[in-house]
Amino acid sequence: MNLLQNSMRSVLSAERSGKSWRLCFMLVCAVLAMGGWLSAGEFSPWGTLVGEFSAVPAYSNGSVGNGVYDTYGYRYQCVEYVNRFYVQMFAHKNMRGMGNACDYYDNYQELELDRYANGGTEPPRPGDVLCSNGDTYGHVAIVRAVSSDSVRVIEQNWYEDYRDSSVALGMDTSGGNYTVANFSSSYPVQGWLRKPNLADYIHHVEDDWPECTRYGTQGYWHEYTFVGTSQPGPDSSIGVCRGHMWWTISNGNTRDNYAIWCPSLLHDGNYEVCAFVPARFATTHSARYEIHYCGGTAEATVDQSSLYGVFDSLGTFPFQQGSSGYVLLGDDTGESPDTFHVGFDDVVFIYRGPMTGVAESHARAAFGVRVSPNPFSHSTLVSIADSGSSQAALSIYDQGGRLVRRLTANPSGAGTRMDWDGRDAQGREVHQGVYFGRITTGTRTAQMVFVKTD
Repeated sequence: MNLLQNSMRSVLSAERSGKSWRLCFMLVCAVLAMGGWLSAGEFSPWGTLVGEFSAVPAYSNGSVGNGVYDTYGYRYQCVEYVNRFYVQMFAHKNMRGMGNACDYYDNYQELELDRYANGGTEPPRPGDVLCSNGDTYGHVAIVRAVSSDSVRVIEQNWYEDYRDSSVALGMDTSGGNYTVANFSSSYPVQGWLRKPNLADYIHHVEDDWPECTRYGTQGYWHEYTFVGTSQPGPDSSIGVCRGHMWWTISNGNTRDNYAIWCPSLLHDGNYEVCAFVPARFATTHSARYEIHYCGGTAEATVDQSSLYGVFDSLGTFPFQQGSSGYVLLGDDTGESPDTFHVGFDDVVFIYRGPMTGVAESHARAAFGVRVSPNPFSHSTLVSIADSGSSQAALSIYDQGGRLVRRLTANPSGAGTRMDWDGRDAQGREVHQGVYFGRITTGTRTAQMVFVKTD
């Protein structure tokens, strides 16, 4: 499995669970609205969805030229998609305003990217930027797949229809060199750019994906979904991650509305946690993110009003495999009620290496505890891979520290398993929200977080 495929497992999983079918449905609807598939030479109208990669949608530029200037550049030029993809997939800086497409290959250092020449010994990879300096302004595209004899790219401002979603270019690999065919006779491929030190594993949790759950007064939750044909303005921008966000309003020091991003991570390790700040409906000066990691809790305050459609790093923290850690953001910004918008969007967990020192000892003490599913609606299974010969006891507490339920189980050949049915000691179903668990077996103790949904 190549680097980007490994990094994007969580993205692809989330797409299968609800994102991709909506994008495909939107694409089919757009096609039907135009009376069927377009013939070669016909443009889809400006702002029509033409496809997506890693749930980052691409749109037709129609025949309007530069379109409108927005978060990542002119919609929908080829550089706008490259800029938007690199921000929203890799948490890269926004490259808006750093030149036309023909400048990208030469300006690789300013873009903070690595450069590889076409015909060299380094093959292109998914996620690379394929560059051409052809004609007046050049062309760039994102590599979405590589085979032994071809490269497939997704692009904007080329065919201006569904074909832009996956365009095949031939590739010659003779003599250990990789030569990608031109976009056309007027657009030779110079080479490709790549984000340096790209992490082996990147786990996104979008605000409308299953691993993110919102709580509080529903009337104070506001949803924004980007529409490709919309014009930039106070209430509209493409600068929301993958086209969707939620927002609420500041509420002093009282927490009413809040969201929890609870990733199901594939590996133990140190993860850089980054929060996406949307370009609209994010005006608070003190968004207080709580990071609950293996062995502790940290708070990072972000001035959302100073950021614009980019990720902001909250720090690097140790997390266990599974879903024991989470990030929380609420409306308790400390600002006067009803004065500022608090934006809720993607949170990404970027693997930065194995745990060390104290964090590693905390992980070892957890002796292989897994909670699945989490978040859960009706019941969740807690399993312990290595509980020894001692009986295991699970104590579950609410956010006020009150004991909700206590479960016990004896070890078996397959480890120890306890099922919590989401009820308290009196058999009443508990409310949605966050609950804290502590497992003890012998002399060892482990902690976890449960997220109960409706």
